[in-house]
Amino acid sequence: MIIREYQISDTEAIMKLFVERRGIKLKNYVMEKYL
Repeated sequence: MIIREYQISDTEAIMKLFVERRGIKLKNYVMEKYL
């Protein structure tokens, strides 16, 4: 797990870990929400 790619904030790191555990579908959803 590479978190240093997104050192925007603690929330970003937590969300990234949460998303990786949930799956790619949720990851795409979060990406759209933040981007």
